[in-house]
Amino acid sequence: MAESLVFEGQAFMRAFLIALSLSAVAFAQPQPGTLVFYNSPNTYREVSYHIPGYLDGSQVANLKINEYCSVQVEPGKHTVRSKDKNRALMLTVEAGKTYYVRIELKHGSLALSNVWLATLIDPQQAERDIAGYDKVAAVHSDK
Repeated sequence: MAESLVFEGQAFMRAFLIALSLSAVAFAQPQPGTLVFYNSPNTYREVSYHIPGYLDGSQVANLKINEYCSVQVEPGKHTVRSKDKNRALMLTVEAGKTYYVRIELKHGSLALSNVWLATLIDPQQAERDIAGYDKVAAVHSDK
């Protein structure tokens, strides 16, 4: 009987220590960073199409005029762009930090010279830019 109680006590203690170590690992997970995609306040008013934003090759934003969206991302290196794959930003996201990415279509003199841009913007400037914008849900699509 006494041996049975000792065994049960050891099993309980072992299970308790395992649960405690797993919860410590869960709490040690780094906090995500945040990417805020928004369109340029200088976007042509007659533009009726959506402006896409991509994170690591997957579309996460599809914005009309005066819209923005937020995406939670794991800390580390990420690629951010609009439609033009050759004009991507390499961004190192830190835990708990917010990054603002302005996406826009720059019109050239010829339709062939239009350029899709993604630009990292200073947080204070970005907050002024998106004041009055509508927050929309992020797009969830695969590559």
